[in-house]
Formats: sequence, structure tokens, C-alpha cells
Amino acid sequence: MFGYRICALLLLAALGSATAAAGEDATQWRLFLAALLADNAAPAPQFPARDEFTRLRANRAWLERWSGQPPSVAWNDVVAGLVGKYQHNPLRAARAYVYVQAAIHDALVQCARQGCEAGVRAVAMHVAAGRILDHLYPGESRGRMKALGHSAATAALAAAGGHAQAALAWRTGRAVADNAIRRAMDDGWDLPRLPASRPAWKPGVWRASPPLNMYDPADPNAGQWRTWVLKDGAEIEPPPPPAYDSPAYRAELEEVYAVQKALTAAQKRIVEDWNLGLGSVTP
Repeated sequence: MFGYRICALLLLAALGSATAAAGEDATQWRLFLAALLADNAAPAPQFPARDEFTRLRANRAWLERWSGQPPSVAWNDVVAGLVGKYQHNPLRAARAYVYVQAAIHDALVQCARQGCEAGVRAVAMHVAAGRILDHLYPGESRGRMKALGHSAATAALAAAGGHAQAALAWRTGRAVADNAIRRAMDDGWDLPRLPASRPAWKPGVWRASPPLNMYDPADPNAGQWRTWVLKDGAEIEPPPPPAYDSPAYRAELEEVYAVQKALTAAQKRIVEDWNLGLGSVTP
């Protein structure tokens, strides 16, 4: 369920940033966050003067990173680095990816609805992404992600040669991110774990195992997190697992073992790349 939702959001955001300039009416796209509560009095940052952009465009690596690809792709790379750095399990990783991509998508749509021209909408998208990441990762230096969003927005303006609507786009992205932050503060991700409610161990019940020896399964309360598309997590019930040590259980176990034994060298390299070091942590 999580995977389908994430893929849909990533695809919507990527398609939005890539195709909005091709004539599609982004004002009609649905929103994933609440209605915009823009503070038009919020002071916009000082962007470079138009004549400074020629000098800034000489930094080709910076320009390519932030304006040579859709904002959704550029920020996906940032989140991937944070997921590896903080060793998130897949559920925590999914939450970070979705919030960033939903904010990027809504920033595009809301900027279009505010009258932003296509050339400046990336500013709103970058500002929204940086601001929500600043909230999601308090372990980073304070304001680092916001500053990264400002740098990315400046790159977008440099690529466009400047734009008179830069302040409008910045305020829109900021307001979208604030909506995302309000949602993130009340989505259930921090529900307490209750060790006393743990079922007594028996064969087939979770217990710590090497190499991580993690005592807890990954986020047992995740089924109660606020959903994005479904009404709630109970709307789709997965089929029950096969009974422990039944023929069906043994068949699935043998299938996992057979796949592991048949991995090619290239597939093993991919597994190692995602095992603890660069990817999310799975017990």
C-alpha cells in the first residue's frame, strides 16, 4: 500500500515539473495538502539582481543540479542522502519522500493558481522542498535545508534569466511548506510504542535476530499513520500470512532462499549498495 502511494506521488510530481511548461493546465490538478493559507506580508528574500545572473550561470555544476532536471528528481537525491545518513527504516523513509514530493507538487499547482508564469514555478517548488525538509530533519544544522532551497530557487531564476514574479513564487512555496509542516505534526508518526502490549514469544512471532539484533519490528504503529489517498490504513487489508511452519510457509521460505542463491554479481552489488550503508534499514 505504501509503495503504490509513493510511486503515484513521485510520478505526479515528476510529471508536473516536467510537463507544466508544455501547455497543461496545472491549475486544475488536485492538491495533496490543505488549501493555501498564504501570508502575502511575509518578506521575500533578496534574490540577485538580473545583471548578476550572467556571472552565476558560470557555475555549471550548480546550475545543472538544480535547473537541469525536474525539482522532484533533484530533491529526491537530497532525501536519499538523508535517509542513508539517518538510517531510516523503509516506513520512515517513505514518509520523508512523500512529504517532499507532495510539497513540490502542491507548490507547482498553487503557484499556477496564484498566476505564476511557467518560468518561475520551480522557485516555489524548491522553496517548499527545502522548508519541509528543514522540519523533517531537525538533526541537520538549523536552516540548512531552507538555505539549500533558496540556492536551488536562485539557480532556477538564473536559468530563466531572472523573473519579476520571484517573490510571489517564493511566498507560495513557503505557504505550501507550512501546510505540509502542519500535517506532519499531526500524522501519527510519533505514536508511542508500548512494550507491555508485546505478545508473548512463540514460534512465528517476531524476535531479535542477527546481524542487527533489533528488538522491535519496524514501526508497529505505522498502520495508524494518517494516509494520503486512502480513507485510513484499514481500507486495504493485506491477506494474512501463511501459518507458521505450514507447507505454504515453507514454500515461501524456500522461494526467498532460492532467489538469494541465484543472485548475479550485479544484483549482489545492488543489494550491498542498499544494505545499511546507502539505503534504509530493514530488520
